Amino acid sequence: MHAAAVWIPIVALAMGFEAFCYVELVHRPARTLPKVVWALIIIAQVPLGGICYLVLGRGEADGHDGLQHAVPTRPSHTAGNAGAIGLAPRDAADATRGDRQSDDPVLRTRGLTRVYRDGVGLHDVDVCVPARGVYGLVGPNGAGKTTLLSILAGVRRPDAGRIELATGRTRVMLCPDAPAFEPWLTATETVEFFRTVDARGASATDRAERRLATVDALWHVGLADARDRRVGGFSRGMTQRLGLAVALTSGADVLLFDEPTSALDPQGRSEVLDLINHLGHDRAVVLSSHILADVERVADTVGMLRDGRLVYEGPMRDLLDGNVRPSWRIHLRSGAEALAGTLRDLDWVTAVAPDANGLRVDTTSRYAGETLLPAQIAASGAELVAFNPVGADLEAVFLALLGDGASAATRTTVQPGVAR
Repeated sequence: MHAAAVWIPIVALAMGFEAFCYVELVHRPARTLPKVVWALIIIAQVPLGGICYLVLGRGEADGHDGLQHAVPTRPSHTAGNAGAIGLAPRDAADATRGDRQSDDPVLRTRGLTRVYRDGVGLHDVDVCVPARGVYGLVGPNGAGKTTLLSILAGVRRPDAGRIELATGRTRVMLCPDAPAFEPWLTATETVEFFRTVDARGASATDRAERRLATVDALWHVGLADARDRRVGGFSRGMTQRLGLAVALTSGADVLLFDEPTSALDPQGRSEVLDLINHLGHDRAVVLSSHILADVERVADTVGMLRDGRLVYEGPMRDLLDGNVRPSWRIHLRSGAEALAGTLRDLDWVTAVAPDANGLRVDTTSRYAGETLLPAQIAASGAELVAFNPVGADLEAVFLALLGDGASAATRTTVQPGVAR
């Protein structure tokens, strides 16, 4: 009887403490871990679990019960929402794409080397990533692309060389081709979990903005309808999209994407590439992909790896203009002869020849072919049916410079001053 009198108040006190912790958990945002994890910790370790939650996991009250109760169906495209996830409006990003390479480098490598037992890896690689824009990393299988991204992200260590960042606070984040997440978390909880790493000490306003950013990011990657589904049931394509959502909300200065579109359908690829293009407006994005058309579509700078060595690094436009003859096949319903006479008198046109159903026109640069030539066709009054480039793309350059038929001399003299 005496023992019961001693234990009853102790048990009552413990139950009251547990109840207090759960009330706090419901009415306050959680830090460090998702709420469901803290709930399990509190009940499994009495009273240490509750003490840990109060010290490490209890956020400041901000009047929100949880993200899933305040998710809009479709976020609005306002400047505030775009800024919350670091996306510039489409028009602003596209208008400044040509100017975004002028920044100083945010990341450099000096003599980066990582050699595996069979001799493959990286050998004396020097890359220079501008502070803004998309850096396309291409190369055959086994060229060292994934190894380079892993070293830049700190996942692997080099055998020699060093990485130089613009400042000591420069943050680098890697999104692998097959990201892995806890299967029992929802998409919303997963993104929030990664955000809590940097949420300590944040104000209530900052936390509200992060919630909005999470919602907006899930919508931008096409996961708004799956925000409350558990990640364990996601397809590979959905998991890749979730990895992009995490990257969008990270606030990192350098984003490393390894094959981000490999498991996506054509529409999904297009949407993701648009996101990557927008991200390059105000930060550095390194995109590694075997789909060369994707790299050409969004990259400002390109780096080519072969056998672990960087054989080219420089502006995409310079690579294409310096190594292919910009040529265009124009299919016309009428007006071919008059257009040909006009084009032959222009200084940016190097050759005009009749072609099946139209003309084949060579220009001095891809820029001239992509911008001046369509304007000239429209001004001539010719009836245009189709307008296609002929061999003036990144794939043609890639095959010419890195294909099995290319000589070693060709590979090392791509562009004077920038070839490795």
